[in-house]
Amino acid sequence: MTYPLALAVRIMSGDWGPDVLQVMRSYLGAERAAWQGKPDLSRNTLRRWAHRVGTAYDGFAPLTVGVEPELAAALGDHSGLGALASYQDLDSRARPLPTSQVRTCREALHLRLGCGWAGVLLTHLEPGVDLPPTAAPRVSLQVVPPTQLRLEYGPHQDEEPTVVVRAIRWREGGQDVAAEEVTDLSDWRRPSRVIREREGGRVYLEQVGDAYPFKLADGTAYHRCVILGHPDYFAEVQPLVHSSLRVAMSWTVWLAALTDAGFPARWVINGRVAGVSSPSGVEVASGSSTSSVATGPQVVHLIENIGETEARAGNWGPGYDPLAVAQAVREYEADAVSALGLPVSLERTGGEPTEAEARALRGLQVRLYPELRWLDSELLRRAAAMLDPSGARLSHGVRPVAYHHEVEELLRLRQTATTPAAPATAPESP
Repeated sequence: MTYPLALAVRIMSGDWGPDVLQVMRSYLGAERAAWQGKPDLSRNTLRRWAHRVGTAYDGFAPLTVGVEPELAAALGDHSGLGALASYQDLDSRARPLPTSQVRTCREALHLRLGCGWAGVLLTHLEPGVDLPPTAAPRVSLQVVPPTQLRLEYGPHQDEEPTVVVRAIRWREGGQDVAAEEVTDLSDWRRPSRVIREREGGRVYLEQVGDAYPFKLADGTAYHRCVILGHPDYFAEVQPLVHSSLRVAMSWTVWLAALTDAGFPARWVINGRVAGVSSPSGVEVASGSSTSSVATGPQVVHLIENIGETEARAGNWGPGYDPLAVAQAVREYEADAVSALGLPVSLERTGGEPTEAEARALRGLQVRLYPELRWLDSELLRRAAAMLDPSGARLSHGVRPVAYHHEVEELLRLRQTATTPAAPATAPESP
């Protein structure tokens, strides 16, 4: 069964309760599903996978070189003096990646891992238009989920799409209408931006060729929505989307069964519950009979003997073993995650990984660094072009970026190089 991209986006956002309920109905039937109660969404396997692997923006802030203070401020940087000083010890032009960019790109990275791809939109906020007249210009960054985008790639252009179609709301005639923004760079000589009605096709805005607003100083046109990942990558995580639904269903059923197991059925032999008339029910071969009576933890029953033999009472055990079933569900979840390369025992224990497990996890994390380097360097370059189209104050060049493990290693090497060697100990005199 193929699961849609929209479902993965809902799981990543946490808005997937109705989807779990639908799966429960398909497996258990509507009546049994209703008995289980509200779906348990505490075990979000897909999101936990994305957060476990997508740590490039956690811990040490990414380090970049050549970001001007004006550009950092326009992107909303609030880096601490300690981090700034420690990075400038490595290079006088180094600084942490702007904090708002870190926050936005972390969210985009998680969507990239859970859905295969996502976009980051740049918006130039101008004083007197979008900001108070006395404010400094800003560049806003916003994550765009893949459900709001359609992409087209050229035959030899896998890194970035040639056409980006983004669903938007457009203000027309005093009303918000459903529209789409289409930026087309398939012909680099005539880049175009069109905002049109989503259904009818009515064009509200068209900027073609020289009128295209998003260009570097050398005239190169760019998309203002930078794409991380690729639509083809969603196929890699589709099995985990399926597993996430089944894991949530399994824990919901487990919890409901655990509650039921707390009040197992009781039995009575050679006796009856006081207040109940003579036993009635289905006659069995031995000549005995059965009857039933409502009970619960708040009810105390008095058992009366029937005949001369002393009555006996007890409970039947629960219909399942909670510990065994919980272990089985955890094993299923761990195996689903391990299929994507995350070490199984690390996911099972939740504790400190072994050296081999940490090495495998780090390999998954570091594998994403080239994609993120391209994303962040392009965001910095395009933000600079929005703020300074001529490139007179802000460079439109590519700025290097280093992440978590790379920054940790750079700081360690720097500390090793600046630590004075221990003085040699003079030999003792005989």
